[in-house]
Amino acid sequence: MGRLHRMVWLALVVAVLAGCKPKIPSRYIQPDVLEDILYDYHQALAAAPVKIGEEQKHNFDENVYCEGVLKKYGITSAEFDSSMVYYCRHTSQLHAIYERLSERLNKEAVTLGASVNQSNHYFTLSENGDTADIWRDKTALMLVPQAPYNQMQFSVPADTTFRPGDKMMLNFGSRFLFQDGVKDGVVMLCLRLQNDSVAQRVMHVSSNSNYSLSLIDDGHLGIKEVFGFFYLSKGNSTSNSESTLKIMFIDEIRLIRMREKMAPTGNTSEQTSGSVPDAPRVRGSGGQPSTPDSMKSAETPPPPPPPRP
Repeated sequence: MGRLHRMVWLALVVAVLAGCKPKIPSRYIQPDVLEDILYDYHQALAAAPVKIGEEQKHNFDENVYCEGVLKKYGITSAEFDSSMVYYCRHTSQLHAIYERLSERLNKEAVTLGASVNQSNHYFTLSENGDTADIWRDKTALMLVPQAPYNQMQFSVPADTTFRPGDKMMLNFGSRFLFQDGVKDGVVMLCLRLQNDSVAQRVMHVSSNSNYSLSLIDDGHLGIKEVFGFFYLSKGNSTSNSESTLKIMFIDEIRLIRMREKMAPTGNTSEQTSGSVPDAPRVRGSGGQPSTPDSMKSAETPPPPPPPRP
């Protein structure tokens, strides 16, 4: 009888805990449907053409695509907006949706790897060789302005394949889904060298585009660690709302390690006519996106790199 009583009490505790699980009110979009909507939003933003220098027309295209997504699910803009107000006030529930959606986007990236390879040859690289993709984390993520979901830090310790003089290039794409406010993403790439000095580059991201950020071990000291972060700022505008949709999608993340080209044997004092010098060797903040018009000057100092042990 004692064992039976314990089993009954255990069943009651499980039932009570299950009943205490917070439920989304029926007047709001349910989590599984919202996940599908945000997934389709990401697809729509990726399909919307990027027109450099025609920002107003580009925004119009995005709105047309996004309205089509809501129409697909039979949801009005008002219903979507009210649901986002609810989820933005319950960030843990929204974060759970983001986590599932990030996994979904990463699985899609793996599934579509063959087609992606046709447009970006870096996707075919392994961790070995003179040019290698050494990114070991998820290749797609989403950020919102609310902490702690507004940043993603990364760190890649050097291994035996690293050589003095190596160049690191961080490639990624950004997609913004903002109902209002200032779009201000910050990306930092850092090299910790063997003498514990740190070289860094910082880039502000504010448009839907593809970006590249690079650093070189120009002193041939040897790299100890490659680290940095992706960060979504709240922006400086006082009109920014805390209860509207603000998402920055980061996808197609690649960290490319490039071996320094060795000088040819023979006469090394002369440079071949028409050759192009290597990328600038910079040890401070700065960076060049793939499209100059998408670069945004820093209105506030970027967050410092996370402390390293």
